[in-house]
Amino acid sequence: MQPDGTVIFPPYPRGSELGWSNRYGTATAGGGGFDFFRYTIFQTPAFNNKNFDFASDYNRARKVKIKGQSAPEVFTAPTDLSTFRARGGKLIIYHGWADPVISPNSSIDYYSRVVKAQGAANTDSFLRLFMAPGMGHCNSGPGPQNFGGSTGKAPVADAEHDVVRALDKWSTTRIAPDTMIASLVTANTVTRTRPLCAWPKAAIYKGTGSTDDASNFQCQ
Repeated sequence: MQPDGTVIFPPYPRGSELGWSNRYGTATAGGGGFDFFRYTIFQTPAFNNKNFDFASDYNRARKVKIKGQSAPEVFTAPTDLSTFRARGGKLIIYHGWADPVISPNSSIDYYSRVVKAQGAANTDSFLRLFMAPGMGHCNSGPGPQNFGGSTGKAPVADAEHDVVRALDKWSTTRIAPDTMIASLVTANTVTRTRPLCAWPKAAIYKGTGSTDDASNFQCQ
């Protein structure tokens, strides 16, 4: 955040702390945004992330030109998806709440910007965002994380449990997914299931039954 309160990048929520040391705990931590600054923005392999000066390096990065465009113009995801929407495109975004690499709040921020640009009704016609509690970067973590795509094979091969099948069903039948079931698989056995709700809804425990069973939660 800048001194005037402007958010530079959304913060990390609680739950991803165990993964921070490998990314940010040393002067030469690799991967993620630091390598992006080293090799793409500053083009200085010796760039030391611990010495990043928000008073000067942030503005310097914004002024970098890449093929005639500023870095923010090149690397900011577009929010005008009207052409994609008009052609019948469907998009599902998912992000783990315990992601220690890319802040899960960045996906929420992007979704909010698309809604602002496209309007709530238009956005709802082609885009869904699902946030997965306890899931790390694309997969892993202590929470239910198996629902297809990069998260690993879904234990049940249908549109309710597999994000790729959910996207295919939405594209072919125009039935949008409002919930998906994520599973925690331990030693090839499903030990917990939890509904993932289309943002901004969240899974709320009904008050009775096992908290390891998705049927005992509802999206609100």
